[in-house]
Amino acid sequence: MEDKNLTLEQEAQIKEKAAALKAEKKVRKVYPMVVFGDTDCGEKEFYVAYMGEPTFPQFSKFMAASKKDEVNAMRQLARDCFLLSFGLAGMNAADLLSCPAQSLDGDIIIYNRQKTASRREDEAEMHIRIEPQIAPLVEKFKDPTGARLFRFHLHYRDGNTFNGALNQGLKRIDDALRAARDADQHQNDDAGEDRPLPEHITFYMARHSWATIARSAALKIDKYTVHEALNHVDADMKITDRYIDRDWSVIWQANAKVLGLFDWSELKKREENRK
Repeated sequence: MEDKNLTLEQEAQIKEKAAALKAEKKVRKVYPMVVFGDTDCGEKEFYVAYMGEPTFPQFSKFMAASKKDEVNAMRQLARDCFLLSFGLAGMNAADLLSCPAQSLDGDIIIYNRQKTASRREDEAEMHIRIEPQIAPLVEKFKDPTGARLFRFHLHYRDGNTFNGALNQGLKRIDDALRAARDADQHQNDDAGEDRPLPEHITFYMARHSWATIARSAALKIDKYTVHEALNHVDADMKITDRYIDRDWSVIWQANAKVLGLFDWSELKKREENRK
């Protein structure tokens, strides 16, 4: 590519105009930015933009808006990944991050659970079906490079970093929920009695909640199926597992029942509007 430079006369003209704008606008500094055009395509030889240094109030307002956007982004990522984990029968953050690229034949995700892979003869292999309720999030987070199934590895170096970021986002949600609850309690509780709050939300609760709901009176899914869905290591089951061919459909049916207890229309609507 041909190197392009301004002449001394052009530089002087730009500096002169920057000084005039500085005096006219009463700003501390004006920064000229030059972009060279392509004259063969009918563009000008160069274009100049003059950028004024913001005042402290302007800069503070920008930083506040940026911080607000950052917090909102953290909340949205944590919320969506929590739902994604729950919808995939409690898939861990480390496994979402490392899940290999695949064709998703029959809408089935195949992966090995990192935490227990070295302690199980089957290397903690898992087959989980993508239920319709959670399909929009699977599509949303697909890796555009095709290196892995989900795009999280493009932003986080390992499972611990990813899990930490998700917990930070969940803490922001937790703080907002607690503040709203405290305000409501202060307004409506004349007795002024403190009502106990649930423990703080963490990403692991997606997995824990799935298991609790599956075993609840509402569904009464047997303990062995929950054990299989969570891909745990159980010494009592180890010998038995050698003689049993795993029927993944049992886990899929259990997951469908858990997800079927909830209204997912808001997620579907939100993702449709995002496209």
